[in-house]
Amino acid sequence: MKTPLHLYSQTASSLFIPCLSAFKTTLNSSTLGAYINKCLSLNGNQLKVADRLYLLNKNVHLVAIGKAAPVMVETAEKILAHHFVNGIASVPTGSNIPKNLKTQFLFGAENNLPDEQALENTKQIENFIKFIGQPNQLILFLISGGGSALLPAPINGITLADKLEIIKLLQNYGADIKQLNVVRQALSRLKGGGLSRLACPAQQISLIVSDIIGDPIELISSGPTVILNKSSQTPMEIINKLGIKREQIGQKIIKVLEQREEEEKEEVDILNVIVANNSMILKELSAHLNSAGFIPIIVTTCLEGNATKLGQSMARILVKLATQAKHLASNISNFLKEEFALNVDISVCVFNNVNISKNDKIVLIFGGESTVCFDSSQVLPGAKGGRNQEMVLSVLNELLLLGEEEKKKQVLNGLEFVFTSLGTDGQDGPTDAAGAFICSEDLLNKSTEQLSSLSIKVKSALKGKRSYQFWSEFNEGRNIVKIGKTGMNVMDIQMLIFKF
Repeated sequence: MKTPLHLYSQTASSLFIPCLSAFKTTLNSSTLGAYINKCLSLNGNQLKVADRLYLLNKNVHLVAIGKAAPVMVETAEKILAHHFVNGIASVPTGSNIPKNLKTQFLFGAENNLPDEQALENTKQIENFIKFIGQPNQLILFLISGGGSALLPAPINGITLADKLEIIKLLQNYGADIKQLNVVRQALSRLKGGGLSRLACPAQQISLIVSDIIGDPIELISSGPTVILNKSSQTPMEIINKLGIKREQIGQKIIKVLEQREEEEKEEVDILNVIVANNSMILKELSAHLNSAGFIPIIVTTCLEGNATKLGQSMARILVKLATQAKHLASNISNFLKEEFALNVDISVCVFNNVNISKNDKIVLIFGGESTVCFDSSQVLPGAKGGRNQEMVLSVLNELLLLGEEEKKKQVLNGLEFVFTSLGTDGQDGPTDAAGAFICSEDLLNKSTEQLSSLSIKVKSALKGKRSYQFWSEFNEGRNIVKIGKTGMNVMDIQMLIFKF
C-alpha cells in the first residue's frame, strides 16, 4: 500500500518524493518502447536491424521471455504490422499485459523462482519454435531479465528441484548473477544458445534488455540465443572459487557439469542486439532529475558486491559529506574511487565544475547489482528481504553505530540527506517492494534510549536477513518503497540525495 504524501517527513517530501517520481517516469513503458523503435526500422518489406536488412513477407514470429516482454512485444507488434504472424511469451505471474495483442502470454516463475508452471510454459515455447523453424520464416526473440527463471528446461537426468537446490546453494555462498547463469546454462537444454539452436534453420534476431553489469549477452537470462563455446569460468571453477565442497553438490550434478564442459556447440547465424541497459536508464534518470531541479551526478554503472558492505560505504560517504562538505567539491571523485575501489572512469568530474551553494540539491547516482551473503544458520524461518532493502538497512545500521554526540556533530550537522536503493523491476528479491529509503529526519529527535533500541532491531534484522519485515514496520511502513512491477529490468539504482 502506498504511503499518502502528507505522512512523509519534510526531508522525504522535498528530496525523496521528487526523485522517486523521476525514477518511475524513467521506467515508464514509453522509454523502452522508444529504444526498440530506434533498433527496428521497417521500410515497406525491408526490416533493418543494426547493419542488417531482412526481407519480410508476412513471416515474422515473436518469442519473448522476461520481465520486459509485455512492452517489447507491444512495440514489436506495432512496428512489424501485417508482417507479424503470431507470438508466444513467458512472463512473471502478475505482469500487466497490454490489450489487443496477438501474442499469447504464459505466466509463471512467481517470486523470481522457476516453478512447475514455468516448466510447462517452456514446453509450449519449444513446440511453438519447432513448428515455425523453417528457412523462409523469421523469429524475433525478445529477451530481458528474469528469463532464467521463466525458461527452465533441465537436461536429461536433472530435475527442476535439483537445479533449484544447486542455485540456492550458490546464492547462499554469495554467487553473483554471472556465476549463477554459467551454472544454469550447464544444467539446461535451452540456455546457452539452446533456444537459438532449436529455431534453426529459421532466420533469427534477438533484442536483449541487459540486467547484468558489462552487458555480457551470453549471460543475460542465461543467454538462450547466444552460443559461446568457452566461458571465462567453468561451472566447476565457480563452485571451487566460492568454497563449495564437492559433496555439497553431489556426484550426479558434478558428472553432468564436467560432461557439459567438454561439449562443442554448433554455431548458429543469429543477430543479438542490446537495446537497453543500466547506463541508458541512468542517463534518462539524470535528465528527469535535472528537470526537477536537482544536480545529478552519475557515479558508476558497475556497483557490485556484498549489499551490507556497500551500505557501509554509502554511510561513510554521508559522514564525509557532513564533515568535509566544503572540500569535497574538488576531490569527491578521488574519494569515491578510493571508497568503492572501482576500476572505472567515474563521471563525477562534472561535480568539479559545479559551484555548490546552500540549498543546492545534489544526487549521486549509482547503478549495478549487489548480492546478499548469509549464513543459513542465522536466518529465521519466514525471513524475507532483498539486496536493495538490505543495503539501506546497512546504511542505517552504520549510522547508528556512531556515538550519540559524534552522530549529531558529523552526520546531522545541517546535512539533509536521503539514501535509497531500488530495483528497476519493482521487485526486490521475493518481495512486493522495490526497495527502501532512509533520510536524516529518521534519526533526528530520538533519545539515546530510542536510538539504542532501534540499533538492536536493525542488527537483528540484518543478521537474520529480515529486511522486508523491518522496513514494513519501521515508521509504520513509510520507508518501504512499493511501486508494483515496472515491466523493466536493468539492475538496481541507488541515489544518495543531499543538500547543505
